[in-house]
Amino acid sequence: MPWDEEIDTDEGWAKYNRHYWLRDYRGFLEFFFGKLFREPHSTKQIEDCVAFGLDTDPETPDSVDDYDGLEIGIGTAITF
Repeated sequence: MPWDEEIDTDEGWAKYNRHYWLRDYRGFLEFFFGKLFREPHSTKQIEDCVAFGLDTDPETPDSVDDYDGLEIGIGTAITF
């Protein structure tokens, strides 16, 4: 899924997109950490990680100069 392209949906991993990230950063954090902590009763970990993520604004992590294209999704690998 292209990071920079505007896409027609906000469902699932489509949230891992620059346009969604800048539009609804909290929503992205809640989605991402909800996928990361899948065990029952993980709400405390999710809440803590969302709070940590909100210590910055969405423009700061988006402005990293050496971004190589982190691709996350079903059947994809994380590359740096």
